[in-house]
Amino acid sequence: MPLASIDDDLQRNPTPAEAALTRRVDLTTLRLFVAVCDEQNLTRAAQREGIAASAVSKRMNDFELAFGVTLFKRLAKGMALTPAGEALLHHARVTLLNVEKIAVELSEYSQGVRGHVRMLANLSAIVQYLPEDLSAFFGAHGLLRVDLQERPSGQVVRGIEEGAAEIGICSAEADNARSTFSTTDTTIWSW
Repeated sequence: MPLASIDDDLQRNPTPAEAALTRRVDLTTLRLFVAVCDEQNLTRAAQREGIAASAVSKRMNDFELAFGVTLFKRLAKGMALTPAGEALLHHARVTLLNVEKIAVELSEYSQGVRGHVRMLANLSAIVQYLPEDLSAFFGAHGLLRVDLQERPSGQVVRGIEEGAAEIGICSAEADNARSTFSTTDTTIWSW
């Protein structure tokens, strides 16, 4: 499926049934779900999270009923994930990680950070060029946070095109690299 149609699906208005189901997903339930998956045991998960086992059981049962799926196989000595549970586990971990990132980024603003720039660069640029340049940059812009990720040159360009970062630095030898590509939001430099 092309990315454009995925974006269209994500931007459409949810049906009333989809909206009702979405409201039933909360961070506490996702955190408890991940704990049960990690521990493979409802009682140990409840102890780890500091909540009664009966409350965890009720949340998991309500969640399964709300979505009409079985997330766990209840076994004599624990719980195992069903295919639906495996799918949810992936999304739950990503969601909880993103919420953690939100908290970290907002706390940085409360400590004086004035902006955030995401940068992708290949290993050569990171090792050869960026140490001096970033040192000078941070000297002039100490309240700006830069999130630097290393990627091969082709993935740097692709990452910029997909909105993963605002700045990209890569080799001009990359198949999809341009010597300088700039829009109002993003820039790619290559050499």
